[in-house]
Amino acid sequence: MEWDMEAPSDLATNFLSWLEGLQEIKKLNIPRKYTTVKFKENIKRLIVFCDASEMAYGAVVCVET
Repeated sequence: MEWDMEAPSDLATNFLSWLEGLQEIKKLNIPRKYTTVKFKENIKRLIVFCDASEMAYGAVVCVET
């Protein structure tokens, strides 16, 4: 498929359905709390790792004080 070609109708239909489903993400609420300890202003290192696949995604954040 070339860059400027129109997408096949089944692919376009699937994409539009997926795009419409993205509206549901507005309802998603994930409470976050990274620690019970209050940090001082001298955070030494912030390390972030994330990865994703077609089925899932994940992220981890580590804070060094």
